[in-house]
Amino acid sequence: MTRPEYTGERNLDFSQWVRHNLKDSIRGLITQDIDFVFVNYCTGWFLLLEVKTHRKAPRLHLRPASTVIFAMLDELLRAASRLNGENEFVQNPATGATYRYLGAYLLEFINGTDPANAEAIYLNGQAISPEDLTTFLNLDTETSLNLARQYHSNWLHELLDRQKSKLRGKCQD
Repeated sequence: MTRPEYTGERNLDFSQWVRHNLKDSIRGLITQDIDFVFVNYCTGWFLLLEVKTHRKAPRLHLRPASTVIFAMLDELLRAASRLNGENEFVQNPATGATYRYLGAYLLEFINGTDPANAEAIYLNGQAISPEDLTTFLNLDTETSLNLARQYHSNWLHELLDRQKSKLRGKCQD
């Protein structure tokens, strides 16, 4: 079990400061909080997870700025993971497990907020059971790895391709 989350205790002052004091996306600055980075320090497997709650149906959709950042991180982590697999230069300091990136995933809860109260759960646009979601996110068995492969898709880069027409910027003031 992981430590308790401080839900409702998160201070949003810095987020508001960023909105009021820094450039916006039209002028070149995009920001994104990443919902979760899951890392199993015994296996070295890790992934990025964006969570959307209260969806009416699976949409495989993020806002354009979020898509850009999520896709950038996905591409960088894929390249780094390939290199790390060849050289094993980045390992967990406690266990020596070589880090291996399994991908970026979008978890959608239909008419709910978690596996216990959602009508349905979708991972990268495919229905997943609460039991398989638990196995997948523990990142600790061959079954976890097989689920990562099964649910992995190119959804993020396909979304980025569809959103390119909405991406504009003004880098010169």
